[in-house]
Amino acid sequence: MMSKLTEHEVISVLEGHGNCMTYQLANIITAKRGYKDHVKTPQALRLLKRMEAKGKVRRVKSVYAVQICWALAEQSGGE
Repeated sequence: MMSKLTEHEVISVLEGHGNCMTYQLANIITAKRGYKDHVKTPQALRLLKRMEAKGKVRRVKSVYAVQICWALAEQSGGE
């Protein structure tokens, strides 16, 4: 059974690692779960888009044309 990805998991990763690409975020959460409960990139993207609509995360510029980089909404840019 696949457990649902939570906003808490996403926020925890962004606080600990800083800005992340969608696939990186999914991989980090999978690792934190001990590789037993894999988080797929599309699953992470759906949650991130919902969190973006609520103003909890935002997209930030990255070197990639297609891949999306995410940050916590309250962060101002450079750390």
